[in-house]
Amino acid sequence: MSSHHQQRSYQQGIIEQYAIPNDIALAIASSALAVEVVAVGLAVSEFIERNARERELEVALSEAEVQVAERSRIITARNAEKEAAAAAKQAEREKIESRIAAAREEELRVQRNQEIALERDAEKNKEKLEATR
Repeated sequence: MSSHHQQRSYQQGIIEQYAIPNDIALAIASSALAVEVVAVGLAVSEFIERNARERELEVALSEAEVQVAERSRIITARNAEKEAAAAAKQAEREKIESRIAAAREEELRVQRNQEIALERDAEKNKEKLEATR
């Protein structure tokens, strides 16, 4: 038996036990029914409010997830930009270092050629000196 039927039986028993007139019994039953209707209405209102809050939370969560994804995308893009800038700087450094190394090698080659030329000149001068003796 449902709680409503149990309550009706209990109410009917009270009406019969105390010989309450029908119009008063009807008023009592109407009041009890009104209380039940209000209770059901409150429960429905709470249910609707809870569902609305849950929907609001779901929307807020969804918006937060979108914001996190966007921030993650921005951070990833910034990191990629930083890495690209660092790679460009490194490539420029390597290019400059390569030019410096090539210039040093050229300087050493020129210096060796000058030393060789000086040695040849010294040899020729030595030969001329010996020839003049």
